[in-house]
Amino acid sequence: MSAGKPGPQRLDSGLVLTPQNSKAPPDQVAKIRVEKRKGNRMVTVVSGMDHPGNDLPLMCTELKQKLGVGGSVQGRAIELQGEHAEKVREYLEGRGLKARVV
Repeated sequence: MSAGKPGPQRLDSGLVLTPQNSKAPPDQVAKIRVEKRKGNRMVTVVSGMDHPGNDLPLMCTELKQKLGVGGSVQGRAIELQGEHAEKVREYLEGRGLKARVV
């Protein structure tokens, strides 16, 4: 392999990501919603990005840095502290993903 080309990447699930299957499908839509948790805390949840090619930990890190909030990846969803639905939608659309605030 040459130094400039990335090779196939094996995920924990056993799936091998190649350049052909590493992109998310074009009809994928991220769903953004704001939930109220105990203690009247608001949480922004981003779901619907189930394709393994979506690097959720990287997106979560970038969103936390951009918004200046805490958050984590729970399963295949990103949870961010606070009400940030519109800013998250702008970020996802800037990355070329379709997003909808529910």
